[in-house]
Amino acid sequence: MKWRIKFDKVIREVGPLEFKSRKAEVETDLMKYATKRIVSCRKTTSIKRCAEIMVRNGFRRLPILDAKRIAGIVTSMDIVNFLGGGEKFEIIKKKYGGNILAAVNASVSLIMEKDVIFVEYDSSLKDAIEVMKKHNIGCLPIVRDEKIVGIITERDIIKIFEGRVDDERKVSDCMTRKVITITPGTTLIDCARIMVRNGFRRLPVVSEEKLVGIVTSMDILKALALWKLKDSSDVEEALKERVSEIMVTDLKVINENAKLSDALKIMGDCNIGCLPVVRQDKLVGIITERDILRVVADEG
Repeated sequence: MKWRIKFDKVIREVGPLEFKSRKAEVETDLMKYATKRIVSCRKTTSIKRCAEIMVRNGFRRLPILDAKRIAGIVTSMDIVNFLGGGEKFEIIKKKYGGNILAAVNASVSLIMEKDVIFVEYDSSLKDAIEVMKKHNIGCLPIVRDEKIVGIITERDIIKIFEGRVDDERKVSDCMTRKVITITPGTTLIDCARIMVRNGFRRLPVVSEEKLVGIVTSMDILKALALWKLKDSSDVEEALKERVSEIMVTDLKVINENAKLSDALKIMGDCNIGCLPVVRQDKLVGIITERDILRVVADEG
């Protein structure tokens, strides 16, 4: 009878076992394509720590949680802005007397975007695309019962349209022609300022009218994460480095007359967010996930 006594004890502790099968919940159309692996931080996490998490996981944005509910979002561009690229640098000057190292150890709540645009769990994929286009943003947290359950990004959506784009569409149909470029001798701080001022998170690097590299906001964060910064002067010196030290030179490029479907495939296969458009090594434009989204979403 000992086994019976032990079994009764378990029932009393955990409650009666449920033998009825539950009907599996059907995944929504939106969640089929969303990223469900959510890497997040708390409001009390330092800005420096958030940057390290972004670099380690290859994410350029992090949801910020407060008691499991979404309280904000921080992006690589928010941190670049904070480090001297834009108006958020004023926080360092006014609150920390210019001491950057002290500032980056402050809570991420200092610079996160508090008015988070999101979609509900039962929203459609079309709803999400329309919200992203309306607000010109690259990602949307998906919320259910006030808790984040997924994230849908431009890249997630672009992958859906691989193989579905009209073969008549060319890269020239949706590429950006007026491209802001920098030179290999541009400092990281000037690069950051140009990014923030123009709302670009990537800048092509040109020398003697030829494309030689590209720099992204994540490249700047990676560089700062790799340098062992010990004090404020170290950060300031690091930001004086030239972009030639960190730019990506092994580039994937495309011709303006190539099919848009080819651009989609290259970006998908290489997991990259943009392609410089060249004509005989000369930069004539750039095509990004957002450029493609504007076109294919209308056709889809």
